[in-house]
Amino acid sequence: MGRRTYRNFTYYKNHFEDFYSELDSRSRDKINQVLYLVKYLEIIPKQHLKLLKGSKGIYEIRINIINGSARIMCFFDTNDRIVLLNCFKKTSQKTPLRDIRLAKKLKYQYYEEQRSKR
Repeated sequence: MGRRTYRNFTYYKNHFEDFYSELDSRSRDKINQVLYLVKYLEIIPKQHLKLLKGSKGIYEIRINIINGSARIMCFFDTNDRIVLLNCFKKTSQKTPLRDIRLAKKLKYQYYEEQRSKR
């Protein structure tokens, strides 16, 4: 019997894939490790997943990579589905406002597309 999966990922548009493909293999390995934890741990450590204050449900998956850290903006579509949005290498203490705005916009677009499919 395999491990219990607590969450699955949906990639919205190609922001994650584009970011991921540009990274070196060691950084991709680190991202894979953290996404594995998010998927299979019942309780995700705050060091890896943090709700952004005032962001209307936008989280950041936090990953320490070679030469800094990376962030994957995301949200919970359901209790067990995380939608991965935009990604970036972190260069300052605070998450850039433009990346939070982009994540909010992508979340809105995602739900608009889901509504139009019904």
